[in-house]
Amino acid sequence: MRSIALAHLFAQDPQRAQRCVASVEGVRLDYSRQRVDGQVVQQLLLLAEERGLAEWRAALFAGEPINTTEQRAVGHTALRAAEAAPAPVRTTLAQMHRLAQRLRGEGRVRRIVHLGTGGSALGPQLVVDALGTHDTDLEIAFAANIDALDLERALTGAQPETTLFVVVSKTFTTAETLANARTALRWLGGRDSARHFIAVTGNEAAARAFGIDEVLPLPEAVGGRFSLWSAAGLSALCAIGAARFDALAGNAYMDGLERRLQRKIVAVATYIVATERLGAARAATLIRDNLAVSDANFVLDYFRLSADHRLLFGGRVSYSGVDPLGTLFPADKSWPTWEEAT
Repeated sequence: MRSIALAHLFAQDPQRAQRCVASVEGVRLDYSRQRVDGQVVQQLLLLAEERGLAEWRAALFAGEPINTTEQRAVGHTALRAAEAAPAPVRTTLAQMHRLAQRLRGEGRVRRIVHLGTGGSALGPQLVVDALGTHDTDLEIAFAANIDALDLERALTGAQPETTLFVVVSKTFTTAETLANARTALRWLGGRDSARHFIAVTGNEAAARAFGIDEVLPLPEAVGGRFSLWSAAGLSALCAIGAARFDALAGNAYMDGLERRLQRKIVAVATYIVATERLGAARAATLIRDNLAVSDANFVLDYFRLSADHRLLFGGRVSYSGVDPLGTLFPADKSWPTWEEAT
């Protein structure tokens, strides 16, 4: 496929722009401009099964130590699980919200300078660059580079008395971040560091030894690149406000999508089996009378999909012991559409 031009794929299949689009629960995937076809999709699904994708995904959500390098869990999905989040996560989020409300409302701080590098800064910086600030006079700046010019730019126009530094480092040993923090401390000219610094770290002792009183925890199981929803996102929360920041946790919706799809795939399987055993009309009645509206709608949408799209949603990945493609969707059988069944 690598040598095939996209123009050739579109010429070969005039309906590609419509056919190579999948939508489920408001999420739309358009892969028409990727070098894939039905055969490639099948191969990818087979690869996912071979590599145990479903099992690894389940292990992630179960909190098993799938980070084999460091032998620990990968806990970023728990950060955006709202009321279902573990108690420590909810406690930290509440602390973040109180801090942000105070900083946005009291007027003492005019500029927040986020000191962090890599994953400890990229997420919050992306949010601020993309969304700016909302309903606040706070100015948000970032410094990640050990080059003094980076911090100098972040401090241009700032006054020591009204500047707050948020130091983000899981270990509180990151060389670039600590170098910038020490420079910031000197720039404050002897002012009380406790009033001008907040730390986000998993090493509370080191942060307090630096002279920082307000320390927010950064869980060991959360990698930097996934840390936006942790206390590392405090600067973004201050910039855009609680409502918009909490909306970013909509990723929890995606976290649960696969598990909701499992239920819906079983609904599709039920319809197919019922069609065979009871006939199309009785099967349709069974679906309408016994499934939740969202699941019934999914069944309806499913039978409007092309065969390639059914592979995307059914595939050869097992759902609670059900293998729709191999068991229920044999290639040599033409299954009835929802319209035909009703």
